[in-house]
Amino acid sequence: MSEKDVMEEEQRLCEEFLYLLDRGNTLLAGLRDLSDFGTSWETYFHRCFEIYARLWKFQQQHRAVLEKKELYGLQRWEIGEIASKIGQLYYHYYLRTSDTAFLQEAYLFYDAIRSRQYFKGIIKIRSPALLVKELRYYARFVVVCLLLERQKTARELVGELTHIITDYARYLSASEAQEWQLVLQEITLFLQADAPIMVKDIPDFSFAHRRLPTRSRSPVAKKPILGTVILCCSRNQLVKFSELSLDGFRMMLAFENEIASPNQPKSEKPSPNPSKYILYRPTVSTLLQYVASAQKEARENSALVLYVSADGEKGFSMRSGSDPHPRPYSKGGIMLRPEAKPETPASGLYVSKDCLYSDDLLPFLRRPLLFIIDSDNSGSFTSLSSTIFGAPILVLASPHRSLPGLLEPEQAGSLFSFFLSDPVSAFCFTISRSVMTAQYYDELQSIATSMFEKLNNSISTMSDLRSFIVFFLCFRVSHYHRIPAMAFSFFSQDDYLRNIICRFVFASTVLSCYVGKGEPTPAHIPKSQPKAPNQLLQHDSVIVGIKALAAKLGALSEFKFDLPIAGAPPQHSTK
Repeated sequence: MSEKDVMEEEQRLCEEFLYLLDRGNTLLAGLRDLSDFGTSWETYFHRCFEIYARLWKFQQQHRAVLEKKELYGLQRWEIGEIASKIGQLYYHYYLRTSDTAFLQEAYLFYDAIRSRQYFKGIIKIRSPALLVKELRYYARFVVVCLLLERQKTARELVGELTHIITDYARYLSASEAQEWQLVLQEITLFLQADAPIMVKDIPDFSFAHRRLPTRSRSPVAKKPILGTVILCCSRNQLVKFSELSLDGFRMMLAFENEIASPNQPKSEKPSPNPSKYILYRPTVSTLLQYVASAQKEARENSALVLYVSADGEKGFSMRSGSDPHPRPYSKGGIMLRPEAKPETPASGLYVSKDCLYSDDLLPFLRRPLLFIIDSDNSGSFTSLSSTIFGAPILVLASPHRSLPGLLEPEQAGSLFSFFLSDPVSAFCFTISRSVMTAQYYDELQSIATSMFEKLNNSISTMSDLRSFIVFFLCFRVSHYHRIPAMAFSFFSQDDYLRNIICRFVFASTVLSCYVGKGEPTPAHIPKSQPKAPNQLLQHDSVIVGIKALAAKLGALSEFKFDLPIAGAPPQHSTK
């Protein structure tokens, strides 16, 4: 080729690179406009992956040409920016599919940027827009590390981010510098609250026990019951990072399998994780739209999990006298938009258009629903049941009050959600045992694992399950309200939901028997609707497990096992 032909070819390569770069940026920006439902988003993501795969391979093959200053002058930070966007694409696909393999791919790209120092020296350019790109990369990398439970790397990134924000402050506007200081403060508080147990011999100890353990899966292959999980977090004051609250983060992990190792045999790898939608302070109409759409797309007899963490809004009537018939919304509800102000209409009822009431969920009781409500007014939703349409309905409600002496939810997250996601750490937190060695914590985890295995096996082979199957085959799903245990039997067929039920039983028993901060009252104990079967709440393995954990931590005297367990009749002492 002549020199002219070479120059034309090199110019063509630069133009093609610019086209791919612009096309990729346009497609990535369009992700925020995609519908969360239907299947059209899958095609759009595949187009994004395809264009970025071409772009990444193109810059690798023709980097020497692209780096020529007279042609394009490709900089290392530009390569880092492309890698960061690919990591962002993988992360968004993980949010859509709950497939942790894509989360790991995001980590690989983010980690490559850090190890190869693609953003090194960009401060010399003194471009605020470019500096913000690096800061956003760090923030996204921290989130990915948290979701992969790589706390050590997350803390290292926070340390690096602290220095970077300090160095960049003089080049950013006052508002941008203040904004990033707030981001740094949120990340720091989030990491502190997420690790309430201090392992003194390993400062960066990872509490990697929150996902569904492999041993908790049923040995008998069953069709999964769980279809979709909707996580809604709306508390007024809460530990959060960006729009990811601590409670929502913990519950995300509770509905995922343990991450499979690359060498794990394919036959042992778990079934796909259920799809999840994470909503931060949505309007009531938005939440109900997600619930309706999830049920519309669900397969027959699959269950929806709705988790809502929000502040309660008490209901009352301003009219004098008493009404013998409960009025709509008279029990109050929960505030999804805490900044909104309740209104008092002419009817005299204290209501708000931004408050979710139990009656709002009545149309969705036609399909199986597991509703987890974490609020100081959770009792207003325990009236939901199978009696209306006959479909299996289970409500797991948090205590109305926090135990005295513990950190409030806005400082450490909700204790109820903590038990559902990390029961051992929640147990230690409850009895104020926060400092231990790694070996000591692993021994506690071993005790809990044995306890949950026995409880898990008991639930899987519950005697009620056999009668449930016969009843179901004869009468379909129209009479769940007549045998309350059948709701537990139905949801216990699914590995994820059985794991949640096991943790709920553990939390209920612990909080019913713990007297270290005073005698428990009904307001301090979780409840369910329908009430859990006695063989669960009074299960020997749970009592034995709690005794073993308490004895290990020197707290056996802080428990009384002759107290009545919430939802169960009084039982004899098991001391």
